[in-house]
Formats: sequence, C-alpha cells, structure tokens
Amino acid sequence: MDFSKKKASQLLIAILASVVTLVPIGSSATVFAETTPKNEEALSVDRNGYTPYVDRIENIPSIDELKELGLSDDEIQRLLSIKPSGIYLINGAAYDRNGNSLEKNNSGAISTQGKLSWAVKLLRAAWDKLPKGVQNAIGGTAGFSTLLSIIDTYTGAVEDAVLEGCKALGMSDTVAWWVTKTLMAFVL
Repeated sequence: MDFSKKKASQLLIAILASVVTLVPIGSSATVFAETTPKNEEALSVDRNGYTPYVDRIENIPSIDELKELGLSDDEIQRLLSIKPSGIYLINGAAYDRNGNSLEKNNSGAISTQGKLSWAVKLLRAAWDKLPKGVQNAIGGTAGFSTLLSIIDTYTGAVEDAVLEGCKALGMSDTVAWWVTKTLMAFVL
C-alpha cells in the first residue's frame, strides 16, 4: 500500500468514526426532547387537530364485528358516539386540550412523582363499574394491573395509551377498540 492509499484509508476511517460517534448523540438528544415535558402552549399546538388512533376511520371496527362481541345496536351506537377526550399524557402526566395540567397539587406544582398518574387513578376507580365482559377481556385484575402500568408512563393521547395497553395484553384490534371505548365512557 503506497502512502496516498494509506492516507485515504485513514481519512475514510476517521470520517466513519466521527459519523458513528455523532449519530448516537443526535438520537439521544431527540429521545430526550420527546420525553421532556413541553410548555402548555406547545402542548396545545402539537395536538391541534390530532385524532387518536382509536377514533380514526380506518381503525373503527364494522358493526358486524362489534355484534360478534355480543354488543347490542344501542351499545354500538353509544360507543361510536364517544368523542375523543383531548387529554394528552406526557410520561403519564395528564393535560387537557388547552395544555393545562390535570395533576396540580395545592401549590400549583405538578405532582406525579411517587403517586399514581391521573389516568390510572380514574381507571382504578372505574374498575368495579365496568361490564364483566370488558373486565374479562382485560384479563381480570392481573391484566388490568398490566394495562395500568403501560398507561402510567405513556406519552400521547389517553385513548392511544389504553389502546396500546390493550394490544400489549394480546387483544385483537376489534376487542382493543371495544375495551378502549368502554373505558373512556366510564372514565371521562
């Protein structure tokens, strides 16, 4: 290998090493920025016009699929009429559609550390009121505990947190939709 080829290969290695070194820094900065709570103005702008996955046309099960779950026409119509809550979670902390915290203590500071998140508290309170079919689909109290742990750290629309938790429990898309909409009806 002559001198110019050796220099070229060293230069190439130096460039590749710098690219490999810089990529993880850029990625971690992006991840950090996404998990850092945003100010209230940014929250309301980021969610402007956002439709949770559960409410998007392509994710709504057909009436026949819902009837296969044993739902009546009236129950189906009630589930289909539930509007998105507009509640957004950042690491489990809840904000309303205007970006105002739903978890402020008496001093006005957000209080989530060491306590259950707002959404988890509401869901726990609703557990006994849920239809037995929904409780069974969740997997009883053990499945419900798993669902709550997913929601407690979720960032995104509260409906998306519940839907993702249901899918993590192994529910089909139709059952996950039904459970999510039912929980939202009882909680919000």
